[in-house]
Amino acid sequence: MSTIDSSLAPYYDDYNKSKSFVRILANPGKVAQAREFTQVQSMFLDFLSRLGNVVLKSGSIVDGCELTIVGYTATISAGDIYFNGIVYSVPETVLTLTNVGKEQICLELMKV
Repeated sequence: MSTIDSSLAPYYDDYNKSKSFVRILANPGKVAQAREFTQVQSMFLDFLSRLGNVVLKSGSIVDGCELTIVGYTATISAGDIYFNGIVYSVPETVLTLTNVGKEQICLELMKV
């Protein structure tokens, strides 16, 4: 599993919350560069993450994700989960239980 380093080419995202920037202004008549677009995204994700962390903890179910167990079948309904500052959509999932020993149902976030 690889992680994209957005600070390197071709993104050049050097947003840093310690600089306390709250806006990126565009100059009329000048074309915005991809770098500015990337920085705006990083800035807003940081703001939303800090706001979300006030009311939610990582792993909180925001909507849905109800667990139903019938026999050896566990169904988790579609829903949304807050994780590390972002709300992720989770599709409905059906699992087969072995009914042997202790079984845990977990969510794994995978970067693609």
